[in-house]
Amino acid sequence: MTQGNYGSHALAVILLSLGFMFIVYGSGLLQFRWYHVPAWLLLPLGIYTIAFGFKNRRDTGYYVFWGNAMIVLSLGSIIYKSVNPLLALGLIVVMLTLSAIFIKKLG
Repeated sequence: MTQGNYGSHALAVILLSLGFMFIVYGSGLLQFRWYHVPAWLLLPLGIYTIAFGFKNRRDTGYYVFWGNAMIVLSLGSIIYKSVNPLLALGLIVVMLTLSAIFIKKLG
């Protein structure tokens, strides 16, 4: 993974994720819920972004922050119906703050 390959690899991650989503919903393994779609797209992309940031060793903080932001947004879409929105907002704030502290210690 080089810095120039982030976009093409990220597109591949999104397309794979969409493919798996269509297979899971199309086969009836899960009932389709429109608010889960961001999780299917952002969770794998967030994980890839964090991995890219650590592998790249350049702009690590940038990639880790945005990877965490994508993961938090995807988790928010997963727990949308089952958790109080204020609790979800609190988790988002805590996770992004902890990632900012972690990034500050890295660089």
